[in-house]
Amino acid sequence: MPTVSKAKLFDAVESLIRRSLIETEVGGYTQSPIVMEYVREVFTEEILPLIN
Repeated sequence: MPTVSKAKLFDAVESLIRRSLIETEVGGYTQSPIVMEYVREVFTEEILPLIN
């Protein structure tokens, strides 16, 4: 697995927050409900058939 510098990781997290793709919570981060639903939908429709 490739390593990522702390600075690049911080920049990526800040970018996701600015674009409202993740939200901050006490003790960490979470996906917004709409993003979570989209990921679930894409996984179910596109990825799951490839696994089966």
